[in-house]
Amino acid sequence: MAFEISIKLILLVVLTCLKIQIISGALSEVIRNATISLDEEPFARETVTIIGTCEDNKTLVRITSDPAFPTTSIITCHDESRDETLWSKHQIVGPLPEGEGTRPSFRIGNFYKQIDVNNCYSQTTQAETIEKLTGSNGFIDVSQNLYLARGHLAPNADFPIDSQRAATFFYINACPQWQSINDGNWLRLENSLRKLAENPIRTLTVWTGTYGTMKLPAGTGSNIFLGRIGDETVERLPINHLLWKVIYDENAGTGAAIIEINNPYIENVQPGDDIPCPNICDQLSWVDWQTTEVRRGYTHCCTVESFREIVSYFGDFPEDFPEIPSGNIPLLR
Repeated sequence: MAFEISIKLILLVVLTCLKIQIISGALSEVIRNATISLDEEPFARETVTIIGTCEDNKTLVRITSDPAFPTTSIITCHDESRDETLWSKHQIVGPLPEGEGTRPSFRIGNFYKQIDVNNCYSQTTQAETIEKLTGSNGFIDVSQNLYLARGHLAPNADFPIDSQRAATFFYINACPQWQSINDGNWLRLENSLRKLAENPIRTLTVWTGTYGTMKLPAGTGSNIFLGRIGDETVERLPINHLLWKVIYDENAGTGAAIIEINNPYIENVQPGDDIPCPNICDQLSWVDWQTTEVRRGYTHCCTVESFREIVSYFGDFPEDFPEIPSGNIPLLR
């Protein structure tokens, strides 16, 4: 009897700690990964697989942290003709451990065949590229965090296991993001979502994506790409004008869309290209930062429906949003 009680107690503890993973169907992967040595190479079991097409024959890619357990970690929609990822989709299941764990180098996979993407992101090369396109050498200032970082779409800190975190370090899960924004309001957004996911009854599905191409000088100048082939600039690896997240609570059927302008030099934020839908930030209690700070990432909030009128290429409708055919998705407050 005592043995039976002990077994039940152990199972209760395990199931309580991993209850969110049970909801998301990832229990077997979590249990297996939990036994992996911390000294083991985090990329040892990770796989990248093309699984179909998305949005006008773009490439649909699945990144998994362990091929033996094909639980999806990240799905991305990637445009190989522009070396641009339209969106990445993942789930946040909490509570999550603090910190970001292992940070390996970004990997190319079987993509970016026309450009040297590592070199394109280097601070020296990006300064040269932007100067070629604008005629000005004043836009990159590393001392002020004014340079382009490899900005995660699905962040590594949104995953609990080192092997899952390592799987986020692929260029197809990143975009050029100004570091003052990456470490500013974008980080505040990511932290807020992780805090929301600590609620045990929540399972958050998140699409993180890109939209448009930024101009320098802002609004009137040239479209800016980091792509280079030799000394020539090419229209690949665009610096996107807007970065966004659509968040959907699978259990409550609530959601919201958050947009940040990926341009620390913009002077006049205008309806339309900069603000594509009515602002509802004041209705979201978890948007608790200064949303109008341009250098840190001007932030705008929308309903899922109003955002999708502008950016229509995310989500598998109606499967991902069963409420859409019958009405609006209530706000994730």
